Amino acid sequence: AECEFLVARFQDADTRLEALLTRARSRSERARVYGLRIRLRLVPGHFGAAATAALEALRLFGITFPDADAQALVQQERQEVERELAGRGIDALLNAPPLQDPETRTVLGLIVDSFTGIYIARPDVFPLLVLRATRLVLRHGNCEESAVVYTYYARVLLAAFGDIAAAYEYSELAVRLNERLDDRKRRGMLLFSHAGFIHFWRRPFASGRPILDRGFAACLEV
Repeated sequence: AECEFLVARFQDADTRLEALLTRARSRSERARVYGLRIRLRLVPGHFGAAATAALEALRLFGITFPDADAQALVQQERQEVERELAGRGIDALLNAPPLQDPETRTVLGLIVDSFTGIYIARPDVFPLLVLRATRLVLRHGNCEESAVVYTYYARVLLAAFGDIAAAYEYSELAVRLNERLDDRKRRGMLLFSHAGFIHFWRRPFASGRPILDRGFAACLEV
């Protein structure tokens, strides 16, 4: 399936992934298949199909989103994040212990794969997914995916709550955590997210250009 994906035979790849899902022996194996299926659907721009696959995969782990007042649910999830945060500051989050639970790591990986499709195709669900992911990171500790969760949490803080100061802090946290974990795979995306979505709300617009340049160079490295 991966080979078919790499040569842009997307339908053949999807057929093979469907067969793999029937043979998967655990939720973790199904999550790996779904992760590839989500990316497979993102590449040709099938964002709705990617979001559908993402929501199917998340249901395997009991992550669902009720049809209700989205704004009220977002407010409730933000309160849950604050409770999980328990007064910790940015430095405490940066120095949080490593994530140890393998299933939580699998779920976070699946959520990170899901962000793009859901951001574009299901904007009603996107902030809820980000807030739930943030709660998982706060509860279980840091891993490479945690930095991605924090950068999207920064976007939600800005777009849904208008909290510019907190958004800037969490966006910087994402970059700092990525550097500490030496995760070059995601560095370019995190730098782009910081400069393109958050940085200019607190700093002169032109000062974001060097950050974008660093992000571009980081992408070329991988």
